[in-house]
Amino acid sequence: MQQVLIPPIHLVEVVFTTSNIVNVSVLPVNTYYRDQDNDGFGHPADSLQACSQPSHVFANTDCDDNNNSIYPGHLNCAMGG
Repeated sequence: MQQVLIPPIHLVEVVFTTSNIVNVSVLPVNTYYRDQDNDGFGHPADSLQACSQPSHVFANTDCDDNNNSIYPGHLNCAMGG
């Protein structure tokens, strides 16, 4: 059997049945960002790509990822942290 990977989609699961039918599950690759302070916003320079969401978040707009009281929309964030 030959496996072919086509970016940005990763082959997740292949199930062979007794009736010669092949079921293939495919998920898109997403970019997730580490959220050091757990405020729901991640750091744009700390990311990974995965098919399923790890402990990271989708948003990459945290201006101070060491302080969960400073986040996008907060006054200190608009002033640069």
